Amino acid sequence: ALAAKGIDCEMVAVNLLKGNQLDDEHSTRNPLKQVPVLECTDSLTGQTIQLTQSMAIIDFLETAFPAGNTLFSNDPVTRARAKELAEMINSGIQPLQNLANIKTLNGMADGIGRKFASQSIEAGLVALERKAKESRKQSNAFLVDFAPTIADVCLVPQLFNARRFEVPLEKVCPTLLEIEALCNAHPWFVGAHPDKQPDAVQAAPAKRAAENDDSSAKKPKA
Repeated sequence: ALAAKGIDCEMVAVNLLKGNQLDDEHSTRNPLKQVPVLECTDSLTGQTIQLTQSMAIIDFLETAFPAGNTLFSNDPVTRARAKELAEMINSGIQPLQNLANIKTLNGMADGIGRKFASQSIEAGLVALERKAKESRKQSNAFLVDFAPTIADVCLVPQLFNARRFEVPLEKVCPTLLEIEALCNAHPWFVGAHPDKQPDAVQAAPAKRAAENDDSSAKKPKA
């Protein structure tokens, strides 16, 4: 979203596996002790603004910087469809692969956390694949439009994490992989891809459940 708007920012890594999100400094930014956090200064009041939750941050950037590129279609149906698919990922898949959930499940039976996350991701992507086939305009389009939307912004990191859980993507979601390839070649995604971050961890499958959540996350500071 920052890249789409052409907003320069400072990226501050918060390593989840090392527990950086539990530090007092970060929990002050986000009492839920999660990522991401957007921190910026109100140009009118000089007040420091801190926003959490990806959807809220993306909506803020769209509203505060309306000029130029957008992740939202002017067509109401396409706009709603993009939000629908984005929420399928953000609310229907992403929470089920979180490190805290994996650790809790592993406390019940060793290895069950990773298995649960992998199965949940696969089930979610099967549903998303079906929706993508219905909503995609043509074979060279993104999820719901000819330009990337908020849905594509959510798709790329989810597929990145799916590979870490060894989800058989070629079998599960070939359409989503076609769209991912389009995203990876698009200027908005090139520099923002997880592999391109200064603290990037390659999306190789980890051997233990606790290693299969996002190893780090960023706090943009614009």
